[in-house]
Amino acid sequence: MYREIIKARLSEQLRITTRAYGDLERGKYCFSAFALLFLLKLSGKEACWELVLSVCGEVAETDGAMDFQEA
Repeated sequence: MYREIIKARLSEQLRITTRAYGDLERGKYCFSAFALLFLLKLSGKEACWELVLSVCGEVAETDGAMDFQEA
């Protein structure tokens, strides 16, 4: 029951349904840009920056043309 309460609260904060949240947990779907922005807002500045750097690193590995470094 506690897990369902947490799921409901996070879903509400991410502005998505509990069903969509469950699909995210199971890897059925990815975050929409809208939900991702709310997740970043909830995560705080450091976690947000880490995610951005991680994504930029993945892009650089795939593209091979970009070089991202921590500011």
